[in-house]
Amino acid sequence: KSSDQFIYLPSQKKERRISSSKKNGRFVKSDYYYEDLADRVPSKDTHKMLSDGKYEGTDCYKLESIPVDKHESAYSKKVACIDKKTFIPLHVNLYNKKGELSKELKVKAIEEIDGLLFITQSVLENKEKKSKTILLVNDIKSNDNSIKDSLFSRDQLKL
Repeated sequence: KSSDQFIYLPSQKKERRISSSKKNGRFVKSDYYYEDLADRVPSKDTHKMLSDGKYEGTDCYKLESIPVDKHESAYSKKVACIDKKTFIPLHVNLYNKKGELSKELKVKAIEEIDGLLFITQSVLENKEKKSKTILLVNDIKSNDNSIKDSLFSRDQLKL
């Protein structure tokens, strides 16, 4: 299915499907949940424009997103500051099921590569556990016609 996620476990030389019940589990002991790393279909949430504003000097839309099915997300809502020019969420507050601020995501660096924008550094701070995970992305290749669709298969996780 398009929403399936898999992870490769090098120590066991096996790939594992991440069950939907585990998607609010932590990704490799980081502050990220598997859910945080997946695309979310906009129709799975109701959205409300809260205001226009600024985030670190950038003009943003402040958008609240609440899951239609409260059991389908680890969060009760997300409030994002979305860059008006790029539509990239620069800052996201994630609220737990009790409605309390649980995590805060801050985009620290965006790079343009081959005419496309990529988030290359972000920080996810877990307010409940008082910890944070810094995600750095490097060696990005885009518009590379040598990359075949077959690279994105379960079998390729084993290589």
